[in-house]
Amino acid sequence: MTEVTEMKIRTLMRNSALTRARCADFRCPFAKNWRSPIALLLVFGVTLFTFVTPSAAQNLPEPTPYCVSCGAGYHCVHNPEGCEPDASPTPKPPLQQPSISKSKSKSKSDADTCPDNAELWAGGTLCRCVSGYIENKGSCVALGLGTAKVRALELKSIEKASECRAMAQILNEFSRAVGFNSEQLASYAGKVLSNGVVLQEYGISHTLVPPASANYAVSFFDTGFRPQYKQPENNQVRHFVAYFVVGLSYGNGILGDPTYTALLAELRDKGEQADIDLGNVAVALGRQAAGAPHMMENIGTSIRSQVCN
Repeated sequence: MTEVTEMKIRTLMRNSALTRARCADFRCPFAKNWRSPIALLLVFGVTLFTFVTPSAAQNLPEPTPYCVSCGAGYHCVHNPEGCEPDASPTPKPPLQQPSISKSKSKSKSDADTCPDNAELWAGGTLCRCVSGYIENKGSCVALGLGTAKVRALELKSIEKASECRAMAQILNEFSRAVGFNSEQLASYAGKVLSNGVVLQEYGISHTLVPPASANYAVSFFDTGFRPQYKQPENNQVRHFVAYFVVGLSYGNGILGDPTYTALLAELRDKGEQADIDLGNVAVALGRQAAGAPHMMENIGTSIRSQVCN
């Protein structure tokens, strides 16, 4: 080998070494080196292509469904996934006045189960209006002559077959609404159920309850009264209430004495035995209730048991 040839070989080897060094530093764009950008891009491209190949996609498992949202009135449930209807709110107990029960203080939970101005009773299964309020179509409204009349008409409609039982329930509710106050009970009962109560004594008038207005009075007849107290085509509710007010107003005074009121009834209702007997019972019930909250609270039951069918 000549000296010139040997030098050419050494030069080629040196250039080859330099090329390899440059390629190692990513300076040979066309070299077959896997660490070059092009080589990496090709490898990445092949890899991506492998993931989107249809045959490969068919082998992947189906994604597990997961409920995220449902339409109005529905909510998500899991394990298994799906939509279920929203739960209906717990219905409130019906509002109903008691015929006989003991008073129960309003608890914090009453607000969640009863209408405004009402309390639970009957073991927490029913609601009733608190003192100062009376029921009006399922809610409790402030007591007044107008609302008292509306409730009386409502109960009269409910107890179509027995105006006597309607009267007993009305007086029971009035009693609770006025806070078991004898004077106020006499006033509401006398104005709404009798359109005022005037007692005539030897030609002298004693106004026990002045009539408020005919607009507040509710008319009745004698349905549902026991046979001995029925007076055909007469308003026996008004008759009972008038004598009941006498008992409430005078209590144990002379005008509330059974002997005196019996004589009064005979003078006023001479010859009408049904009216006489009904008046005597009404006065006695009024006297029992006067100043006795526990008797006033149960007045409806007492009336039904003694006067109504």
